[in-house]
Amino acid sequence: MTHALDLPVEPARRIVELADQCVKCGLCLPHCPSYRVRGEEGESPRGRIAYAKALATGMIGTEGAIAAHLDGCLACGACEIVCPSKVSYLPLVIASRARGARTKAAARAARALRTFARSRLVWRLLQRARGLGRLAPMLRRWPRAAAALASLRGLPEPHATPRSRRSIAASRGSVVLFRGCVASAVDADTHEAAARVLATLGYEIVVPDLPHCCGALAAHAGAVVESAQDAARARDVLARTDATIVVSSASGCARHVREAAAAAGLSASDVLELIARELDSGFKLRPVARRVALLLPCTQRDAGGDVALRSLLARIPALELHVLPLQPRCCGAAGTYFVEQPEVARALRDERLDQIAALAPDLVLTTNVGCRIHLQAGLRARGMSLAVAHPVTLIAEAMRP
Repeated sequence: MTHALDLPVEPARRIVELADQCVKCGLCLPHCPSYRVRGEEGESPRGRIAYAKALATGMIGTEGAIAAHLDGCLACGACEIVCPSKVSYLPLVIASRARGARTKAAARAARALRTFARSRLVWRLLQRARGLGRLAPMLRRWPRAAAALASLRGLPEPHATPRSRRSIAASRGSVVLFRGCVASAVDADTHEAAARVLATLGYEIVVPDLPHCCGALAAHAGAVVESAQDAARARDVLARTDATIVVSSASGCARHVREAAAAAGLSASDVLELIARELDSGFKLRPVARRVALLLPCTQRDAGGDVALRSLLARIPALELHVLPLQPRCCGAAGTYFVEQPEVARALRDERLDQIAALAPDLVLTTNVGCRIHLQAGLRARGMSLAVAHPVTLIAEAMRP
């Protein structure tokens, strides 16, 4: 798959080439989340491809209606997976956004969230003020502001930053935990659990203090220059460590983390894949008697990265695991989409919440920090006390002595 950053902003010819891959068969339509919600051709991959080509060739301009249809894409990749022509759809949409095919309101919302995302202090303050999310209904005249405020209810309680572990007993080398931007605060409990598990497996743990963002959020919005700048800063932070492997836990960041790690001369691995690879078959995990619902995010499922996750959870005695059904393809979080397009995001989330409620689990697991926030906010809005966590926290619990 072509990376979005491989597409320069200026030439329209590349967008036209990508658009011409589509044979307009429509097989992608049932798999597109936004099309399923709105039922409009302009909200389908096929419709957006036609708009992107028309924009690139100058047949139409970036009027509000056209830009709104392109904004409506979650960039979940569901259409690419089922496309018989193997259309490189995501690069096409992101390149179109990079050329200005965005509504001002959605672009402002995404830019504001990216700015907040890079500040750990802001996230710490928001975690302490998450009760303000109950006031979201008062902002109905401003749906994006209401969605942003409502999302506060999905933030977990503040958790201490994990510390570096440099035990002389370590035998497998050193790993650096990629904490990222949003995840550095929201997923601090995930990072601490990952550090405990990896230390148990014999790794030295390096936790960088300097802020770093992989650039995925910016790339998703078409801000390719900003994304490249984020990636360059992340590369510099990684290059300063003495680790040999970069470990990430947020599935939405995985591809960008791999690229930043490679630029720094390091290898990279998803934390669950590394644990599955290094956990000895004879290692006994203690029982965890829970009924668990697992949401496989688009970013992990479409890359086929769920094999390690399923195999690890299957090793935990007494665990009752229920994987949420394939459809709907996306829970509606999709980076900053849940604030940019709150109506569709809520509709998609409600479908997932109905599935979760029917399962009546004790815990919900997901590997995507955005999905975690989005689902947790929805559960709390429904008055459900279920927690949403990363699967590595359950692995850590099962590995406790």
